[in-house]
Amino acid sequence: MKRLGIVCMLMIAGCSDQDALTDAETNDSAVAGNPLLGALTDTDTNDSTLVGKSLLEAIAYWNNPDEFKNCQSGELEPIENVWVLSKDAIDQHAPFFVGHTGNDLAFKVIEFAEDLDVELPARRRDQIVMFQLKIAADQGSPVAMNEIGSSLLYCYQHVEQNLEGARRWFENAAKNGDDYAMRSLAKMHILRMTDVEQPELVAHELLSKCAELGNEDCVADLSIVAPND
Repeated sequence: MKRLGIVCMLMIAGCSDQDALTDAETNDSAVAGNPLLGALTDTDTNDSTLVGKSLLEAIAYWNNPDEFKNCQSGELEPIENVWVLSKDAIDQHAPFFVGHTGNDLAFKVIEFAEDLDVELPARRRDQIVMFQLKIAADQGSPVAMNEIGSSLLYCYQHVEQNLEGARRWFENAAKNGDDYAMRSLAKMHILRMTDVEQPELVAHELLSKCAELGNEDCVADLSIVAPND
């Protein structure tokens, strides 16, 4: 799932049909297949706080290591390096974004990122995208906050993965009503990428809010992440 087709957002990890889950997908390999899940304990994997689906089934539903393949690149940089532009570069591309602020600017960046300059080196393209998203986020855009969080989680725009940074940006976006960010946070909690108590309950709360905003994917997710009464 993408927001206007440029910066990839959170996806249901390779399995949109809940009935397609097999026994093989719900065994320990669902955990072992992703190094990010190495911290799961036997207590975690025997958790009974889910109705209808075990925690391992929920992990199989959400976990897709291919989503993190960008993070294996040897060309990643801390986000502080990626969104820095020289004055000349700023002046050169400023006209493209003139008149756009906040969420409008964020959507402008997302929609036209690939049209900035066909001859533009990839690194410069990434810098411009992240620079403008940072401006939009500083202006209060939850869309831009979510995009930045996604870059920190999935290593888009050659951004080095930073789970804590991703969590903070997603939380800010979610607090400002971004349903994509709510879903991203829920995924991070389920996959133990955050350090919170009762992660399934927190994830369920986020997905419930997301579903209330009309996000159909979150409605489907709630059948997987459902706390006991």
